Amino acid sequence: ENLNLFIKNIKEKAPPMAKIDELSLEEIERVLDVQ
Repeated sequence: ENLNLFIKNIKEKAPPMAKIDELSLEEIERVLDVQ
């Protein structure tokens, strides 16, 4: 899905220290739900 590609792009662009975990994934989903 587009959401999976979106998350994959964020993971690839994020620096190692800013590794995306389940909490940040929940935040992303929340933001997408608001839009």
